Order: sequence, then C-alpha cells, then structure tokens
Amino acid sequence: MISTKLLLKRNKNKSKSFLTHLEILQSYNLNALQWVAIGFAVFLLGLSKAGIKGIGIIIVVILAFVFCEKASTGVLLPMLIIADIFAVIYYNRYTHGNIFLSSYHG
Repeated sequence: MISTKLLLKRNKNKSKSFLTHLEILQSYNLNALQWVAIGFAVFLLGLSKAGIKGIGIIIVVILAFVFCEKASTGVLLPMLIIADIFAVIYYNRYTHGNIFLSSYHG
C-alpha cells in the first residue's frame, strides 16, 4: 500500500528508514466517505466494547472495504489496544485494590 516513491523520498531526505504516522495515512489517499466509514467503525468498536455482541464482524467488514484485507487487520489491532487502554483508565477508579491483590496472591 505504501508507495515506493514515498519510501525513496523518505530515504533520500533522512537517514531513518521508517515513516511517520502522518505519511502512512497520506499514502492510503482516503477520501471523505472512507474517513466517515472509519469513524463509524470506531463508534461500533466502542459499542462492542460496551457489551453489544455481534458488532465486531461489521467492523471487520467496514475496514476490509476501506483498506485491503491484510491492512484492515493491522488497522483494527491498534484500535482495539487503544480502546482497552481507555477502558482500564476509566474503570480504574472503580476497582478495589485489596480485593484484586488478595485474589492475585492466593
């Protein structure tokens, strides 16, 4: 998906051979409708994390239409990781540390 022109330009300009996040996103050349579809997929991801079953397959299909099949998996995995991080940060205030530690030690 990433154009070789962009990689060669990046290698000539800097000694580092990796791309920034913005350069990777620009290499996909997404239009407004595709960005709306990605936003809708993120919204559905939030609903699936809230406990609504069966929505996960819709997210995969939307991302497969926007990106190719293999790239959609690479896009979905960071989305899931970030959603889990936000969930841990949000629900951390509702945890009882002594109950957690007692179940962990014994």
